[in-house]
Amino acid sequence: MRFVRGIPHQRGFSLIDSLLAVVVLVIATMGTLGALASSFNNVDQNADRMQAIAASQQYMDSLRYWETNGGSGSMPTPPTIQLDAGESNQGTGAANSSPGSFDFTTVPATCTQTGAGGSSSKQYTCSVTARWTINGFTRQLTTESYVTQQ
Repeated sequence: MRFVRGIPHQRGFSLIDSLLAVVVLVIATMGTLGALASSFNNVDQNADRMQAIAASQQYMDSLRYWETNGGSGSMPTPPTIQLDAGESNQGTGAANSSPGSFDFTTVPATCTQTGAGGSSSKQYTCSVTARWTINGFTRQLTTESYVTQQ
């Protein structure tokens, strides 16, 4: 230990310096983890929306086929597509049971002729609304399609 004018001169960090560095590190880490958790939540919500779009398009295809072929008989029944069905639980290899399915009956699907059209050409506007509930919140997505039959 060296003395400068009677005071010991020490090198290194004090306990307070170390504690302050740990506190700053913990605060920075918590902020990063919060942003990461939010990102994972957004990924899950977008995956649900993508499933809803695929389910709506499947139903839309059957509606368009039914309408452009004269609309005879009863309207096609909505598909029963489960939400997140078959995804594996991490580490177990077992498949998740689905938390539910998409509901197409709450807001009925429509397919209406929008253009005057004669016997040679018709225009249709079709609309399908998918609803689903995740974690107690109901979400809804509407898909529209415009079809021309010539």
